[in-house]
Amino acid sequence: MIISIAVISTVITLASIGFFRIFKENLDIARTGTFIILILLEFISVFIVRADYKVKFFSNKRIFISIIGAILLTFGVLYIPQLANIFKLTALTIQEWKIIGYLLGISMLLLYGYLLVKRHLTKNQLTKNLT
Repeated sequence: MIISIAVISTVITLASIGFFRIFKENLDIARTGTFIILILLEFISVFIVRADYKVKFFSNKRIFISIIGAILLTFGVLYIPQLANIFKLTALTIQEWKIIGYLLGISMLLLYGYLLVKRHLTKNQLTKNLT
C-alpha cells in the first residue's frame, strides 16, 4: 500500500513539475496548468486505487457524481473571471490543453502499467506460495 501511494504521488508530482517547467516563462499559465493537472490526476488516482482493489468503475455512484461535480467546480474557478482572479488563474489555449492531455495520458499509462505489474507480481507470488 505504501509503495502504491509513493508511485501515485511520484507520477502526479512529475506531471505537475513537467507542465510547470514547460511554461515557466509565463507564471500564470504554469500555475493554471499545474493546478488542473493536480486536480485531474487526484481524481484519476481514485479510480486507479479502486481498480487496484478490483472495485467496479460505477459501483459507487456517489464518488462518480462527486468527481464530476468537483471537475465542474474546477472549471468554474478557471473560467469565471472573479474566481480566476482570486486563485490567480488564467484561461488556457488549445495547445496548453493538449499538453495537459498528453501529460494526463502518460500519467494514466504509467499508473495502470504499475497496477498491471503489481497484479502480475502478486499473482506470481501467490502461485509460488501454493507450490
